[in-house]
Amino acid sequence: ASDVYKRQLHINDFELLRTVPGTEFRHASFPCSKKHPIFIMYLFFWNYDLMNFSNHIGIIGSGISGLTLAYALKKIGIDVVLFERSKEVSEYGAGISISRNALKILDHLDLISLLREKSYQPKTVSWKYKNNEFHYTSTDVFTASRKNLIKVLYEEYIKLGGEILYDHEVCDITENGKVLHFTNKNNCNIKHIAACDLSLI
Repeated sequence: ASDVYKRQLHINDFELLRTVPGTEFRHASFPCSKKHPIFIMYLFFWNYDLMNFSNHIGIIGSGISGLTLAYALKKIGIDVVLFERSKEVSEYGAGISISRNALKILDHLDLISLLREKSYQPKTVSWKYKNNEFHYTSTDVFTASRKNLIKVLYEEYIKLGGEILYDHEVCDITENGKVLHFTNKNNCNIKHIAACDLSLI
C-alpha cells in the first residue's frame, strides 16, 4: 500500500469538475492510489445524491417567518421548498400579540379571517404601575397563541401543494450560494436561499 496517500482536494484542482453539480465543496480528504485515484468515484457518488430544486426558492426554517414567506411565494405561483431541521413543524410557544403591520400582511394573504377564528381581539389596552393605571388607549392588535398561528400558516401552505423536507439541518452553503449541504448527508441544488432560522445568523 505504498502508493496510497492522503491528498487534500481543493475545488480549484479540477477545472472540469468545478461545473458539475454536487462537486462544489471546499475541501475533502480521501485515500487514493497514484495510478487509480478513487476520489473521482466519491465525487460522482455525491453528485448522484444531489436533490434538484434548481427552480425553487429554498427557505431554511419552518417557523412563523419561514411559513409566511413560503405561503406568500406559493400563493403567487413561485416554486418554493421549506427545509426544517426538526422531524415536524413545532407548534410550541407562548401567547403572542400580532401588531397592525403584521395584520396587514396576513390580510393581504387572505389569512386574517382564519386567524380571527383562533384569536382574541381586545378593544382597549391599559398600562399600570403598582396597580395604578397611567395610560389607557384603544388597540387594533390580535392576541393569539403561537400554536394557532403556525397551524393556520402550515395548513394553508400544504393546501397549495407546499413541500417541507424534515430532518434537514443546514451545515454548509457553497460559495456560489447554489448548493445546500445538510447534516443528514443530503445535498440540494437551489435557485435562491432565504434564511428564516435564527441559528444561522
